[in-house]
Amino acid sequence: MSLKGGPEARARARAIKGIFKHVAQDWVDAATPAARTIYPRRTGALAASIRKMNVSQKKASIKGNYYGAILSAGAKAHTIEAGKTATKTRKGAKVLKFNQGGQTFFRKKVHHRGLPSRDYRRRTQKTALERVPFAKRLYDLWNKAA
Repeated sequence: MSLKGGPEARARARAIKGIFKHVAQDWVDAATPAARTIYPRRTGALAASIRKMNVSQKKASIKGNYYGAILSAGAKAHTIEAGKTATKTRKGAKVLKFNQGGQTFFRKKVHHRGLPSRDYRRRTQKTALERVPFAKRLYDLWNKAA
């Protein structure tokens, strides 16, 4: 007994073997603009920092400023004290300076009340996956290989 269509089946199996990279590229292309619209905008600096990083057979990622992760995960309430940022090459500040309501304030310490978790990362991932037609990409690769 012999198998008919063996070479075509092998060609199709090879074609879909690398499907993750194709779908991941589509996901990164969809996730970048989605993240720019989902994350909050005050100055636009975070949205401008969001960009495509890498796509491989195992992983796909986008990257933005560090505070995007803080906005997404939230932060516990904590105290910020002057002088605590000292390093070997730089002295810590003696006072903290900040503006609020058009006034400038100087304080030795302030209490940050924290931020709630808003899960922007998960919403970005979900939105991008909804925009990527995985099944269509699979069918196209399968049919193109034969």
